[in-house]
Amino acid sequence: MGCSVMSELKVDTIVNLAGTGKPNLPVSPTLGGTALSSANTYSYTSSGTQPSSPKNGAIWWDSSNNEVYLYIAGEFKKVTLNASAASGIAWGGNRALVTGGAGVHIDYFDMTGTSNAADFGDLSGAYNSNDRGVSNTSRAIFTRNVNDSMDYVTIATPGNGTDFGDLIHTDRGQAPCSDGTYGVFGGGYGTLNSSGGYQNSIFYVTIANTGNATDFGDRTVTGGYASGTGNATRGLFFGVFTNTSPSTSNVIDYVTIASPGNATDFGDLSNPSGFNAAASDATRAVCATGLDSVASTIRNNIDYVTVANTGNATDFGDLTVAKEDSSACGNGTRIIFNGGSTGSNVDTVEYITVQTPGNATDLLDLTTASNRTTSCAGNAS
Repeated sequence: MGCSVMSELKVDTIVNLAGTGKPNLPVSPTLGGTALSSANTYSYTSSGTQPSSPKNGAIWWDSSNNEVYLYIAGEFKKVTLNASAASGIAWGGNRALVTGGAGVHIDYFDMTGTSNAADFGDLSGAYNSNDRGVSNTSRAIFTRNVNDSMDYVTIATPGNGTDFGDLIHTDRGQAPCSDGTYGVFGGGYGTLNSSGGYQNSIFYVTIANTGNATDFGDRTVTGGYASGTGNATRGLFFGVFTNTSPSTSNVIDYVTIASPGNATDFGDLSNPSGFNAAASDATRAVCATGLDSVASTIRNNIDYVTVANTGNATDFGDLTVAKEDSSACGNGTRIIFNGGSTGSNVDTVEYITVQTPGNATDLLDLTTASNRTTSCAGNAS
């Protein structure tokens, strides 16, 4: 009788003799000379510290820093997105640009890393403080508040600023927001064109096209030194500071960015707020509330709202310290708060994950301790 040799053995299920459960094998089967009991097996750990004795393929969620690691060849490898990929939001990206203080310098850094900021270049001329910025993924625009000018830079290419165009009549303390196409500035303090004092006016620019600002409409309140942000449809303005009493307000108002017109009431912050900092992802906006002149204090609390839904703000968490005059920007996942003043200027950059309420975490340092900073973000390439 002849016989044939099988080249493949396929086993669907192994059970015990009773056919009702797992077999109890006295000796561990091997795979390529390695016991199956010690072969690679999947494991997942969520903790603030690195797990001990991991096997190849183990996944670790670093809950302290909101990062993912994969254990390969004896060490944990960080899993990251391609930094050169397009941003998830049209008004941000992984590269952050920050100006501040009374100089002309611009800092830059990767907000997904921990390396301290480096020099990007200088604005084209002098500015004092409380300049403001808007961006798309490739271009950033900064106002220069000792005159009526705006500068722009290409975010992927370190270098000095170039003249963009002129403001209308507000030279400092505007609340900025962007949908990636238009940059919108609300309120502020004006000393230009015989229109001095606090303003309620809103104006806008097309980020891709150099030129002077155009009138957009008016805020619901008069004042400046506030913050703004939004999503692809709405721009929000948070709080206000004026020379009336009380000098800070908890008002939030909004505009439809693509449709010039007056702002509409959105809701209220948890406290009166000025000299604050705001940024957003595609759906949620956060505001570090800064100065509360009604309570005569500087706050460390962060509020948030859902941009598409009008209503009052909800507590998100706290900054690492109470400070005012900081700024914020984001990449669609992470929002960072840059510099500011606790009574003394600080160089701290801290971050939150915008969809995960909680306290901010220290990230890195600016080149110089600076208050009255402005910041915006885009892609590094």
